[in-house]
Amino acid sequence: MESGELQEKQPKIRGALREQGIEFLRVFIIAVALILPIRLFLIQPFYVHGQSMEPSFYDTDYLIIDKISLRLRPIKRGEVIVFQYRFSDASKKPRYLIKRVIALPGERIRISNGFITLFTKEQPQGFVLQEDFYQPRSMAGLFDDRVLSEDEYYVLGDNRPVSEDSENFGPIHKENIVGRVWVRGFPFQRLAVFDPPTY
Repeated sequence: MESGELQEKQPKIRGALREQGIEFLRVFIIAVALILPIRLFLIQPFYVHGQSMEPSFYDTDYLIIDKISLRLRPIKRGEVIVFQYRFSDASKKPRYLIKRVIALPGERIRISNGFITLFTKEQPQGFVLQEDFYQPRSMAGLFDDRVLSEDEYYVLGDNRPVSEDSENFGPIHKENIVGRVWVRGFPFQRLAVFDPPTY
C-alpha cells in the first residue's frame, strides 16, 4: 500500500509543478509585455557615473529618464539630458553621457572670458547666459564660437573643469538624445522631480 500511495503522489506532484511552471511563465510573459514598451518608449533608469554634473548630480545618483516627451515637445535650454556619445573610432562602444543643454538648434554660442553668450532669433544681438540656477564651476580657459545646425544641441557639464562635453567633442545631434532627466529616485534624501530652469 505504501508503495502504491507513493506512486500516486508522484504524478500529482509533477502535475502541480508543471502548473506552477506554466503560471510562472505566464506571469513572466505578461511582465515583459508591460515593462518592455515602458522601458523602450516611456522611461528608463540610469545611474550617474563621475563628477561632471556636480553639484547638481553626484556619482551613483539614480535617475529616471523621460523618453516620451521628446516626441511631444522641443528640448528646452537648461534641461539635463542623457545621450549616446559615439566615438569616431567605430571599434569603441558608444557611451551614455549626462549633460545640460546650453544652446539650441540654429543658435550661435560663444564661450569666452568665463562667460557664455548666446545669439538667438529672439535676441540676435546676444545675451550672457545666467547660470545661477545650478551653480556651475569656473569656466576660465574655455573658448568656443560656433553656429549650431537645425538638429544640433550644445551641452555642458555643470562641473566644467572635469566635464567632457561639447566644448571638447562639439555639438550633439538630436537623434542621439535618449531622454530628459525627470526624477532622482536615490539617494532618498535628495529625491526630486526636475523642470527646466527659467532664464
